[in-house]
Amino acid sequence: MKFQNIGGATGILEHDGIKILFDPWLDEGIYHGAWHHFPPTNVSLEELPEVDYIYISHIHEDHCSLKTLQSLNKTAEIIILDNDPNYVLKFLKGNEGLDFKKIHMLKEKTPTIIGGIEFTMLMPNPSHEMSYLIDSMLAIKWDGHVIFNGNDCRPHADTFKYLKDNYEKVGLALLQYAGGSGYPACYLNLSDDEKLSEAKRIADSSLDEFYKALESINPRYAMPFADQYVIVGKRAHLNQFMAHPASPASVKDHLFFEKFQDQVLLLNSGQIIDLKANVKVPSADHYRHSNEERDQYVTKHSVGVKYDYEYINFAKSVSVASLVKYARAKLWAQQERRKDFREFNIYLGCDSEKEMYELSLNSQNVRKVKLNEKVEPYLSLRGDRNLMIMMLMGHISWNIADAGLFIDYERVPNRFDTVIHALVNYLRI
Repeated sequence: MKFQNIGGATGILEHDGIKILFDPWLDEGIYHGAWHHFPPTNVSLEELPEVDYIYISHIHEDHCSLKTLQSLNKTAEIIILDNDPNYVLKFLKGNEGLDFKKIHMLKEKTPTIIGGIEFTMLMPNPSHEMSYLIDSMLAIKWDGHVIFNGNDCRPHADTFKYLKDNYEKVGLALLQYAGGSGYPACYLNLSDDEKLSEAKRIADSSLDEFYKALESINPRYAMPFADQYVIVGKRAHLNQFMAHPASPASVKDHLFFEKFQDQVLLLNSGQIIDLKANVKVPSADHYRHSNEERDQYVTKHSVGVKYDYEYINFAKSVSVASLVKYARAKLWAQQERRKDFREFNIYLGCDSEKEMYELSLNSQNVRKVKLNEKVEPYLSLRGDRNLMIMMLMGHISWNIADAGLFIDYERVPNRFDTVIHALVNYLRI
């Protein structure tokens, strides 16, 4: 049983000539031009071998890249979670060049034998609304080996219990060690020093979660996995404020590393761990990329980069006010389904304008207010006019724009509310 690290959440599990590809992303410039791999990958798209199965955990492009998927052999079979709504299935059915041999849809906690391999889907923590809506985790039992792929999900109590109750020993656990979002980098209510402080707090918390999962699952190996990227282009200066280390080797900085160092697995891109022989191929030590190397990479690869919304210039006749009105109606319908009409304001605005649109969550009304007239508690979102139009039209999702660091926020009070940030995604016509 061998696992090859490609980069990010992409890797290949191989045994007896059968290959399973995890979360394919090998092209650069995803998220509308903003994301590149970092650490850089040592495996090109052209070098990927033919695979037998492809597990896609969720719809985010660093796990489900259209260009990468279109380049893969179509004799492969897809494995996804059977949930509703099923964004991955819609993606596979709605894009050209994705006519794979078969799509297997697996119910949660329902071990399913495919080609002699047992696959079991697990759900994220339900308290993380966006993650629970779109994401999945996977346990594989294969010829006596157990592999757990947590990708972007932080395993929780229910995960730990299921793994303990159903598997004698996990050989390899691929665990989240960091996260990615616009906070704190894009939040204008924070000073630079406050952003750096918040970034460190979140990074430390993520490492705590990594070791909590390692201790609870107690695998033979635990590998820091997924969320390995940088932002290029005109928003690249915000990398310095992201709660995201330049290298997965940041797990070595945690006080628990010494206790678990024999279980922590660090692989370079392209490197393989043979789980039976307990050896790396090639045997090179893990290379830790520095912040300086990250900054050099970003500077080099930002030259000439334009985001998708920078290629379009909507005429003044395109009414942002009308788009906001119709998008607000869609959001209200979602609020009615949830019966959620809290005292909270969302403000939307374009960089070029001196007023913003106020959407009170306890009212269907939309009104224009001056920048200094915002009423607490609130979440304010501002961005390029073309970007705002594309988001309101649904061409760019709010969630992806957040990941690309395209939006400037203000949040008062500065308290994260998963429901509010989930609701924003329904602001589209």
